[in-house]
Amino acid sequence: MTQACYHCSQAAEKALKALLLALDQEPERTDSIERLLGALELLGIETAPLRLLPLKPLQRMTTASRNPDGDEAPVDLFDQRDGALALAVARAVVGFVDQQLGGLDGPPGSRTA
Repeated sequence: MTQACYHCSQAAEKALKALLLALDQEPERTDSIERLLGALELLGIETAPLRLLPLKPLQRMTTASRNPDGDEAPVDLFDQRDGALALAVARAVVGFVDQQLGGLDGPPGSRTA
C-alpha cells in the first residue's frame, strides 16, 4: 500500500508541474504540493478547490515512503484507508489540472506571459 500512496502523491505533484509547464513556467524543483499551488496562484490560477482537499496527508506519504523514520518497515506505513484517501486526492488534483489545461489557448510556448 505504501507504493500506491507514494505513486498517488507523485501523480498529483507531476500534474501540477505539468500545468506550470503548460503556462510557460518552469516548475520549482520541489516535492511540495503546497509550493506548487503557490506558484500557480502567483500566475492567477484559482486553486481554492484544491486547498479544500486533504493535501498534507498526501505530502506526508511522499516524505514517509522516501525517508521512513523509526523501526517500522516502509511497507507497513500505510493501510488500505490511506490508499483510498491518496487515490481520491490524486484523482481530484489530476482532474483539476485536466480542466485547467482544457481552458488554455494554444500549445505551450504560444502564450505570452
